Amino acid sequence: MRSDQVSDVLTRLESLHRELASVRLDGLTRTELYALIEQLHKVDNQVGALEQRLFGRLLLDRSATPRDVARRLRISPGEAQRRLDQAAS
Repeated sequence: MRSDQVSDVLTRLESLHRELASVRLDGLTRTELYALIEQLHKVDNQVGALEQRLFGRLLLDRSATPRDVARRLRISPGEAQRRLDQAAS
């Protein structure tokens, strides 16, 4: 898959996220809320696994430093190091 294809998919995902965020949740039962939370948790885990794969690819490139990752993602260098370490394991 090429970079522009991945970018297109992520753009659609962002659009779906905005749509999901605008959905009214009042009127849902507790059972429905739990079911939706479970679904969202599953999606979150899938996104996390993809992110870890992407960090793994950065590590293979050997040009990614925690400082670079921190700057690009606007996170602390410690958090960047944690994510790179997690991808390495």
